[in-house]
Amino acid sequence: MRRGRSPPRWRPATKRPRAAAGKIPRELAATDRPLDFLVREGGAESVIDAAYRYARHEPGVDTALFGAGEAAHVEANVASILRARLAERFGALEGVGLDLPRSPAGC
Repeated sequence: MRRGRSPPRWRPATKRPRAAAGKIPRELAATDRPLDFLVREGGAESVIDAAYRYARHEPGVDTALFGAGEAAHVEANVASILRARLAERFGALEGVGLDLPRSPAGC
């Protein structure tokens, strides 16, 4: 997770159509760092912290795997998982990895 971000060339092509359709706020489409709003006093300490807290507290998530190259990363990951749920809502972010899987037809 510390390096697993989408390549910069994909970001505008992904964000602009979603902003035009009203699925994400326009201001998120205008920045190369759309999740930085999570990092603030009273919010997440980092985007990585936000990701672990989201995974920990999101209903339906039963398992969150993480890897670490250093002991300090393990400690930081566990500390994030133990922190409180973030107040921000992620539900409108469809198609960027935060939407629920769709059931196959006929199921």
